[in-house]
Amino acid sequence: MTAEKIIQRLIDSRYEAYFIGGYVRDKILGIKSLDKDVVTSATPDEILSLFKDQKIDLVGKSFGVVLVNGTEVTTYRRDRYFGLSDKNVEVTFAPSLKEDTERRDFTINTIALDIGGNIIDIHNGIRDLDLRVIKFVGNPLDRIREDPCRIIRACRFIAKIDGIFDGKTFDALKNTAHYINLIPNERIQKEIMKAMKVKAASKFFISLYQIGALEYILPSLQSTMGFTQKNIFHKERLFTHSILTGDKISCKYPLVKLAGYLHDVGKVHTRKYDKKKKTHTYINHDKISTDMVEEELIGLKFSNSDIEFIKNLISIHMYPPPKTGKQLRRLKKRLEELKLTYRNYLRLLIADSHSRYSKIVPTKLNISKIKDLLRLDKELVARNEPFNRKHLAIDGGDLIQILKIKQGKEVGKILDYLLDQVLDNSKLNTRRGLLILATNFITGGVYV
Repeated sequence: MTAEKIIQRLIDSRYEAYFIGGYVRDKILGIKSLDKDVVTSATPDEILSLFKDQKIDLVGKSFGVVLVNGTEVTTYRRDRYFGLSDKNVEVTFAPSLKEDTERRDFTINTIALDIGGNIIDIHNGIRDLDLRVIKFVGNPLDRIREDPCRIIRACRFIAKIDGIFDGKTFDALKNTAHYINLIPNERIQKEIMKAMKVKAASKFFISLYQIGALEYILPSLQSTMGFTQKNIFHKERLFTHSILTGDKISCKYPLVKLAGYLHDVGKVHTRKYDKKKKTHTYINHDKISTDMVEEELIGLKFSNSDIEFIKNLISIHMYPPPKTGKQLRRLKKRLEELKLTYRNYLRLLIADSHSRYSKIVPTKLNISKIKDLLRLDKELVARNEPFNRKHLAIDGGDLIQILKIKQGKEVGKILDYLLDQVLDNSKLNTRRGLLILATNFITGGVYV
């Protein structure tokens, strides 16, 4: 049963029912959205009775929320909060759509849509959408105290609609930015990742900075604000370079995008002046960036796999693009060790290269060069060229059986040696050739 049919059944049973929230907002903006939320005058028990022939999930009956075939159906409600948390709340059911909308966060999220396509806009949400204004419903301070996570949500919606803050909303956000410390880190992490689904997510970070909240979330990125790079490669400030890099990475790759925004934060702590080159250098900034980002992401409760991906990608962003098959094989070996793909390495490399203002040293990664990098990889794959142990023409069993090597660490050392040889020359990767190399390696006593 579709969301439309759910609404129709509610109406046929003499209940009020509307689409509301993000689906309606995005529909007005011309953005495709499949997440259709329904609000209704029916109570949870009435919803359960009415849809007992459908798949029902009681995700929040006490909060008036029932899932019907995956569609969130919520009873009109009013919320009474007792503290600075979305958990400290008493929920009672409201008699009207108007009262239900008064509990919601922003005016643009209060717009309702009936089954006939008619808009119900109690709080002038359409006007604010037209003006691209983020405005709290009612008293901004009340909305923030009800749930401080709305501070971050406000900045995310600024990015989503490419908007600005209403004056009173902006003042309230600035005065309560320190409430960020009251938000569970898991919720902050989720808001960050939702922001990565916006093409120009830089506006999310800029808005957080403007209201004084960025320092509580990603202090490493905050520290890049106003930092001048002072070398021939970068005439732009570090924060500008960072947000340009992130914005150039597709929303299809949110973790790569986040890595783009954070990849150079270590430069703040590594700048040194090179008298011979007469410019500033940032030696090991990739390592420092990795350490800083890892610490912050752990604090924000990112998963271990997400943290590993982001820090590994940052750690290799200074690795030069390959020009030869030999260089590509060695790069792909390293990428595999880091559990990264060549395409994701390129995504950050290209975005980084194209996010600077230097006219003295223009980017070398033009369209032609990018095509060459992709072609080089395509040819390597087509020729099945080796870049890990599994690609070798022999394995440990062959060494044990044919060369009578005892099972143990020595087998691994020999395989690593053989791989190192074929990384330099892929033509050596034949069964006979590798056995000869292995024999010479053993008799020469090269391994230790």
